[in-house]
Amino acid sequence: MAVVPAPVSSDAVDMKEAGPPDRARRSGRLRHPAVLGLVTALAASAASIALKLAVPTSLNLSGYDGLLFARNATYLADGHWQGPYSLVTIAKGMGYPGFMAAAHTVGIPLAAAEQLAYLVAIAVLCGVVLAVTGRYAVATVCFVFLALDPVNVGSASADVLRDNLYASQSLFFVSAAALTVLAVVRRARMVWVILAAVLCGAAGGFGWITREEGPALLPPVLVLVALAWLCARTREPDRPAGWGPRLRRVVRPATALGVAVVAFAVPVLGVAAVNGHQYGAQLTNELGRAPSCGRTRTGPAWTSNRSCRGCRSTPSSAVWSTR
Repeated sequence: MAVVPAPVSSDAVDMKEAGPPDRARRSGRLRHPAVLGLVTALAASAASIALKLAVPTSLNLSGYDGLLFARNATYLADGHWQGPYSLVTIAKGMGYPGFMAAAHTVGIPLAAAEQLAYLVAIAVLCGVVLAVTGRYAVATVCFVFLALDPVNVGSASADVLRDNLYASQSLFFVSAAALTVLAVVRRARMVWVILAAVLCGAAGGFGWITREEGPALLPPVLVLVALAWLCARTREPDRPAGWGPRLRRVVRPATALGVAVVAFAVPVLGVAAVNGHQYGAQLTNELGRAPSCGRTRTGPAWTSNRSCRGCRSTPSSAVWSTR
């Protein structure tokens, strides 16, 4: 006796032909907020750079500091460190003149370079927001809001001042420290812990050689560390038994701290070593310090005839120009 198969409904046929859910399509839907956020962030970045370039840059607002930074940047771009020694050659850090020289070397206007540094800093901050909230929309809104901050296109931003860079450095440093703390608390892969610690330490060192505040940025970082420690204690109130688990718990924090310290020390000690070789003073700057560098006291002012090794008496090109 032949068995007649039961009739199959059209809905069942459609489901059979469709098969399991398409992973590529599903992953595409998951990536859609990220792509939309990236496009929005790029558009906001382009608009902020265009607004920044519309502000004319001038040395007239702070001629003394601006001319000092331009002088040192020009010597740096010419490969002669910060030029012949004078009363103000290393009075301030070389972070901002070095930034100006780098922008000149790659052909980026100074205003655009400052805005790019700011955009990178807020990108790291929004990365922290994304890691905490897990929402691309929140991180994107934060980025657009900060990228179009009118402070960056005000009258103060028209001056050649290191404050325009130091604000971005400070934001980058604190945000990178927050990323490092999150990576340690959440037990991320060691490569991410090391990368975040390198960014944090390098940003701190760059800020140290730019201004003279010193450890002024450490309090917010210490607050982040304390909050992370409390969070970890709340999530895991029971201490592990034995020395083995306890040692494994401190591997990531110790690694992050060691890497950050090394990344911080490289620019600071490097600048101090070059200043010591060129001018006889292993300092990053002389602001607030006693005069040194082989100078001799003659009358009411400090004078010196010592020049940087291999320097010319005058720079050959102007670096401060933004156009």
